[in-house]
Amino acid sequence: MEKGEKPRTVGLPDMAMDALNNYVKNYRYATNPKALFTTKSGRISYPYARKRIKEIGAKAGVPRLHAHAARHKCATMLLLGYRGSIPVDIRQVQIHLGHSSLATTQRYTHITSEEVAHSIKDVYNSVFKRWQKTENGPGGSKMFVPAPAPDGADRI
Repeated sequence: MEKGEKPRTVGLPDMAMDALNNYVKNYRYATNPKALFTTKSGRISYPYARKRIKEIGAKAGVPRLHAHAARHKCATMLLLGYRGSIPVDIRQVQIHLGHSSLATTQRYTHITSEEVAHSIKDVYNSVFKRWQKTENGPGGSKMFVPAPAPDGADRI
């Protein structure tokens, strides 16, 4: 096994799974049963993979693309949510990345304090959007209380 390599189950989008299945069925050399990406002589080397990723990035207009940078970006997008998707819990991202320590996952993701504040603000806004001002407080002061649930149930 390579450095840091751990067996694990990873969720991939259907489109990626379809492409991988097509690759395995039609193009993959069966020279190393433990390796996904192979050549005529066995498992592809790290320098070869790095070179190919850089070439693909250059063709796509991302000349400084590196696999590890893409891994960081994906982890950060999972934690923040991407284009309206639901953010993933950091423990789930930790397992997805195969980190044994949560501290590694925290260092690995690049989230600014502004992004954290924005995410927390969104959560609070969704929780408190049903609260309304009332005049029922002590001495007539304004208080915030939960508005009735739309279905009449008494929930916050």
